[in-house]
Amino acid sequence: MNMTSRMAARFDALPLPSVRTERAAAPTGAVAVLVLAALAAISLLPLLLVSTLPFFDYPNHLSRAHVLANIARSATFSDWFDPASFLIPNISADVILVLLSPLLGTEAAGKALVAAICLLTLTGTAALGRATTGRLHPWPLLAAILLFNEMLLWGFLNYALGLALLLWGLAAWIALATRSRTLQLAAGAVFALAIFFSHLVAFGLFAAAVAVWELAAAARAWMGDPDPRAWRPALLRLATSATIFAPPTVLYFALSPLRGLPGAPLFNFTLFEKVVPFTRLLSSGNAFADASLLLAPAGLIAFLVWKGRVALHPRLGLVAAALWFLQIILPYSALHSFFVDARVALAVTLVLLASLETTAPGGRPKEESEAGAAGRTDRLGWAALGVLVALRAASLSAQWMQADREYREVLAVLDAIPRGSVVVSATAAPFEYGTGWFWTREKNPPHEHTASYATVRREAIVPAIFAKPGQNPLVLTPRSRSLGAIALGPIPRLTFDREFWRLGRRAAAIRAELDHAGRSDQPIYVAAFHVPCEELRPNLPLRAVSCGEVLSLFKVERRGRTRPVWVHED
Repeated sequence: MNMTSRMAARFDALPLPSVRTERAAAPTGAVAVLVLAALAAISLLPLLLVSTLPFFDYPNHLSRAHVLANIARSATFSDWFDPASFLIPNISADVILVLLSPLLGTEAAGKALVAAICLLTLTGTAALGRATTGRLHPWPLLAAILLFNEMLLWGFLNYALGLALLLWGLAAWIALATRSRTLQLAAGAVFALAIFFSHLVAFGLFAAAVAVWELAAAARAWMGDPDPRAWRPALLRLATSATIFAPPTVLYFALSPLRGLPGAPLFNFTLFEKVVPFTRLLSSGNAFADASLLLAPAGLIAFLVWKGRVALHPRLGLVAAALWFLQIILPYSALHSFFVDARVALAVTLVLLASLETTAPGGRPKEESEAGAAGRTDRLGWAALGVLVALRAASLSAQWMQADREYREVLAVLDAIPRGSVVVSATAAPFEYGTGWFWTREKNPPHEHTASYATVRREAIVPAIFAKPGQNPLVLTPRSRSLGAIALGPIPRLTFDREFWRLGRRAAAIRAELDHAGRSDQPIYVAAFHVPCEELRPNLPLRAVSCGEVLSLFKVERRGRTRPVWVHED
């Protein structure tokens, strides 16, 4: 036996999906739908219990979509914003919000979109597992505890949507492979385009996943028959598979304004930065709960793999390994997008979960005589899944309901702002990426962009809305140079004296510039988070109009009319 024959024998000996005698332990048909519905209902409970979601960038998505949906009938919005190109690879969430806003209202549309992303992620992981292993195992459904993950808690809606579509796209690619090549290519092209318009990183991961899946099939064909003439069908299949990525690639290089942005990659290859995205997958702010809910299923799966009760589907495992390699080599930031490498950790984890299947003792696929032992493993998996999902929902519900009370106080202050005002956000809290192993931020909820709710609720102009040329479908056209500088971000930090004075100078400059532009009747406010009124320095052009524990609101006055900033006025 030559070397290639021995390699082929080893490859064929790998555990492959089995669908022979597993229906007794596996939910099928209506039962499977009920199981997924129950998991989804429990997982989404925190979303249903609160009015405001404690996600970092989330308010900016809402405010940008609100402007786009109302710019034609709002003189304020049309004066300060211009619609821009929609041919950018991070637009899908904005488009969905714009379409839903007139029907549901902007804030309800945001919750509906988040719920849809979670459902697509859960069912997509289940569908991918079903397509590769031939049945619904409990292990892929552990994705239910990862629905509100670090990337979604950052508010990266477009990436989260793109990743959910990636799971469904890969599942469709695998499932259609044995049915219709034409249908497989058509579905792949549709998913590639949808994922491209969701997020560029997700599009790259989908391309890598399909490539690895097809390369593994070609390698298996080559190991079975090393004759070069036998490779031609495999090479032709690889070439035709690549065509599904041609339309998005042409759109990007020919029409997308994003292509004009500098790549400017920044790399961070420290061990902590490459490992911590996996330990911070839950990242709710409760380190004990996050560590427990992450390590418990990881330990259970590791034990069952060691005992030969759970195995990894080989080809999907290769896809997960390839994505993990990309996570290692990708930069921290590029094209003005941050956490590029950290985003991939969630994709690796979900694909790994989808690749897990229950096996007989010793790692062999289940046979009729071994269904009892495998059935006990499955029952253990379903029980553990139910407990973990319930604990995750309970933990998040308690935290989010507490955060919701804080949001209600903050939004009550923002609701008192006159319509059409300019609102500059500032905070005394430092930016928290996090140095812990299991959480990103200690200060929850984050108020980095909470002031953007004033755009949704009071038609206010908030410069830190993420409306930048070449990056977003909406561009801020500020009538003040000083306001435009603030719009570039990040929001002003008020920790030291010099930062207070810098904000005061900016506020005075914005007021003077708007007066010069003929907008003397447009009020300007500073929404200062975690800054008690008494901590503001005297002799600044700011007058307190609301003082709270979380938010203090100051009106910017013209020079010569400055009053002590600690004086509270109703």
